[in-house]
Amino acid sequence: MEKIIHYCWFGEGEKPKLTQKCIETWKKFLPDYKMKKTSTSIAAALLKRLMRRAILHLSATMRVQRLFMKTAEFILTQTLRFLKALTVF
Repeated sequence: MEKIIHYCWFGEGEKPKLTQKCIETWKKFLPDYKMKKTSTSIAAALLKRLMRRAILHLSATMRVQRLFMKTAEFILTQTLRFLKALTVF
């Protein structure tokens, strides 16, 4: 089973220090997970489709989508810091 962490970064420039520190903890405590970033450019097409359907909450929509997939994927906010390894899977 592929292990993936999805996170969103909307905006330009460097991520805030807190965000960078939290993402580093993901890499440290979840080394076998692949990181997938959804950025402004990637989200533009998705946002356009969502707006047509009047779906307002992009992050919530992505979370619901992941519930129906049979992989070990989840979405984290950038202010979530891991203090130890995740051993659920």
